[in-house]
Amino acid sequence: MEEGIEIGFERGLEEGIRQGKIDIITHQISRKIGKLESPIKKKISDLKMSQLEVLGVALLSWESSEGLLNWLEKIEKIEEIEGNDANP
Repeated sequence: MEEGIEIGFERGLEEGIRQGKIDIITHQISRKIGKLESPIKKKISDLKMSQLEVLGVALLSWESSEGLLNWLEKIEKIEEIEGNDANP
């Protein structure tokens, strides 16, 4: 039973850290390029933890929303390729 509690605690902690990263990144993007539309926020929320970390650095070089949209488009293409490779 203690193992189950520990696993639940770890999952909750990981999700809390992930949500914190999402909140910080969306706040930084909003400050830099303006208000984010809901579909864009959803795409950011759906990113993997490693992708969020890359996004946090990438956003420093953008001057407009075009940078964010291009970055998200590249991530989607990579996901499609990786998904196709996993399911031949």
